[in-house]
Amino acid sequence: MYQKYDLLTIQRRFPTELACRKYLEKQRWPKGFYCVRCASSEVSYIRTRHLYQCRGCRSQVSLTAGTIFHKTRIPLRKWFWLILLMGHNKHGVSMLEIQRLLSIGSYQTVWTMCHKVRTAMAQRDGRYKLNGIIELDDAIFGRKTEGHKTHRRPKTVRVAVSTDSKGCPGFTRMQVTDYAGVLHAQAMARKTISRGQTIRTDGGSSFPALKELGFRHERHPKLTPEQMDIFLPWVHTVISNAKRFLMGTHHLEDPKHLQRFLDEFSYRFNRRNFKGQLFDRLLSACTTTGSIRYADLIG
Repeated sequence: MYQKYDLLTIQRRFPTELACRKYLEKQRWPKGFYCVRCASSEVSYIRTRHLYQCRGCRSQVSLTAGTIFHKTRIPLRKWFWLILLMGHNKHGVSMLEIQRLLSIGSYQTVWTMCHKVRTAMAQRDGRYKLNGIIELDDAIFGRKTEGHKTHRRPKTVRVAVSTDSKGCPGFTRMQVTDYAGVLHAQAMARKTISRGQTIRTDGGSSFPALKELGFRHERHPKLTPEQMDIFLPWVHTVISNAKRFLMGTHHLEDPKHLQRFLDEFSYRFNRRNFKGQLFDRLLSACTTTGSIRYADLIG
């Protein structure tokens, strides 16, 4: 059961590094420690090295092993505050602002921390598929005009938004693609949408092939832009909000990392009805994602 946290609660509950470690231990082993090698629940704690040692097979493991915090030199208190800021702020927080608020000297360190959290967001959303009536459309993020630098190069993004029987939005998935063709449309639908759902699109030539995968397809190629906003209201709204989020908060970021920023936007959108629980939910995702290297993020 996820707990509700706000700024004052975080400050009161986690005043020290020890309090953060104890809470992270509960997140990792909610039913108590167990050894992944021999399944023993008997453990000793080596205080000088901050390691847990299994009494059965004598194997050792750190609290942060298997999480995005693995081998971090940043205090867990600052990690907790970063997770709160990224989870709760509707419009996101720039990495320069996080660097200033948390007094972290290196921008590269902040960049790495934030992208690790975004990776955890993406992996958690990747567990679920969209259901209901799915609005699907392509959008161009960024623009290329004379004199602009390479970070302005446009990227094609395929956006899907689920809606219920009353037309209310549910969840969204966004995927950057270099080729918005038939194969990508099928691959994205297979990965993100449950089989047999209804998909609504405009007249894009890559969308009719979705029927081959067992989806019901509603396609209206001859609608005016105003009519299309009525036919696909929520996917256009999500696209517009995502563009404002990127331009307002992360407007100078390299486009090769666009996918992770879209994953951040989608994660918060998908949990907009659980605002008080976002810290606890995101911390849980960070503890189950696995360790991530800086080299994996820049590749």
